[in-house]
Amino acid sequence: MTASELKYLIVANELNENGNGAKMAAMAGRLSVSRVSVCRAVERLIESGYLCQNEKKVLLTEKGIEVIADYLIVVDFIGSKLQQHCNKSKETAFDEAIGLACALDDESRKRVLVFAKNK
Repeated sequence: MTASELKYLIVANELNENGNGAKMAAMAGRLSVSRVSVCRAVERLIESGYLCQNEKKVLLTEKGIEVIADYLIVVDFIGSKLQQHCNKSKETAFDEAIGLACALDDESRKRVLVFAKNK
């Protein structure tokens, strides 16, 4: 998963209105991207099985919910270390942690996940 794709999933999850999904226009606003960019990203994430579409709203699938939960644990863990040891602001640490979590191969990310869960 790319950092960009993960950001779209995080925003879709955050903007999910009462379980009815996130509006693509709201996603575009939150991410400061065009609606066309959101549409393209959503299409890719639907093809990958992470999202489904309900009219003009998108919802995370079971696969999407599981993946985002694991990634967020890793991102939060890495982000806290960046804040603590590298003097990064919370926002910068979170953004950099997304990139780092996505740069890890599956095995390394799973090991960080296990480590973070046991802390």
